Amino acid sequence: GKWQRPNNHLKIAGKTWEEQVTNMCSEVFQRVGFELEAVTRLPYLCEGDMYNDYYVLDDAVFVLKASEDAEGSPQ
Repeated sequence: GKWQRPNNHLKIAGKTWEEQVTNMCSEVFQRVGFELEAVTRLPYLCEGDMYNDYYVLDDAVFVLKASEDAEGSPQ
């Protein structure tokens, strides 16, 4: 495993999880031709360190579908 920097960076606006998810849907998914079907919030547990046994982070799972008006549009 070699770590590589991403080619593109997503600029997500918002201070809260909800604002960031809303921005992701309107500014990223819709622009590339997807429509949001459902979204859920769930915990992501990651290994801790010498201060905490584990950390709990918020994660989002999106269910998307191709937009009706996306057919034939450039992406």
